[in-house]
Amino acid sequence: MNVYECTALTGGAANALDAISWSVAADGDMAFVTVSQRFYVFRYDASSSAAESTAAHPYTIKPDDAGANNGRWKEATAAIVESDFNHDSLTGFVANEHIDWTNATSNFVTTGSVTLNNSAATYPVDLACSRAGAQYIRILHSANQSIGNMIQRNQSGGSYNVQWLYYIPNNQTRLQWFTDGAAGIAMYLTADAGNLYILGDCSAASFTDRTPMFAGDAVAAIRNIAAKSDTVDGRGWGDMDHSTLPDGVLIETVEDKKTVRRRNLSNMVSLLTRGMQEIIGRIEALESR
Repeated sequence: MNVYECTALTGGAANALDAISWSVAADGDMAFVTVSQRFYVFRYDASSSAAESTAAHPYTIKPDDAGANNGRWKEATAAIVESDFNHDSLTGFVANEHIDWTNATSNFVTTGSVTLNNSAATYPVDLACSRAGAQYIRILHSANQSIGNMIQRNQSGGSYNVQWLYYIPNNQTRLQWFTDGAAGIAMYLTADAGNLYILGDCSAASFTDRTPMFAGDAVAAIRNIAAKSDTVDGRGWGDMDHSTLPDGVLIETVEDKKTVRRRNLSNMVSLLTRGMQEIIGRIEALESR
């Protein structure tokens, strides 16, 4: 048995597999071919008359001088056990190579990172689910719950993010949108309490709430609400003095170990509604005298 070493499959040039003469090759001869970091193994079949083909594996190579004679180089096939490979040592993949996991019987698992760089596809990552029952797409982060996971879109002049994170020290789980870093948080939803926080203006066609109605002395409660005197501008507007808000309207939360005061607008509407009713009652009483 002869063994040949080649650096091309076809073309007829020196060291090409098809340049090995039909009159020299013998049944059972072996050839090893290395092309662009790919390694092929061929065995010569002296009885084969198959058409030459390199469109799909296993390849068939016909000697250039075979003419109408039999004799073809047939690509050898082998059973490759995936666990035999040291995946950390796999290098040298070219741009159009890929791993097809379509018919895999087990999950694709990696302890490293996966980078996708595609400037042409509309959907470079397309997850298709076809199970009849419930299916979920999960991002798990079990080692450090203070970090969370992030999906980020970058472009020149800004960074637009959707971020899942476990907020410390309050242990809030957030779905968060922010631009140009954490200082530019635009909106976040707390999964534990279901609260939605918007740091800028909020505009909507309508708002529906489930606010309780106030039944106390609304006029007295409203009378004490004031602005901080040292913040009032020439137009008469100033910062809210939250200490003057009545119970139920004043909301106090602890964020980053600091007490933060806010106004509950829904309860404020109920308070104002009750206050208007009280004023209407007083006006009607005066009119009936």
